Amino acid sequence: MTRRTVFTTQEETEEGARSNRVLVMCPSGMSASATVLGSYLICKKKLPLAVCMAKLREAHPAVEPNKGFARHLRFLERNGELPEWSKP
Repeated sequence: MTRRTVFTTQEETEEGARSNRVLVMCPSGMSASATVLGSYLICKKKLPLAVCMAKLREAHPAVEPNKGFARHLRFLERNGELPEWSKP
């Protein structure tokens, strides 16, 4: 099986979201993809973390960001952006 990664711009992602055409996935769908979607909901939709997780678990009950991702989501909820130490 060939592994293929496609990177798009934020603008393309937002356009896809407006038309309900965005697929975000990771191997199990539990942690990384849930963190990406949770980040989007916190930043763009201004939803609290608990509401984001509830919405994600409605679609995929196994959603459970790992400890590091969960810490980033909590920081993002409180501060509106990620900490400097986590940026590339």
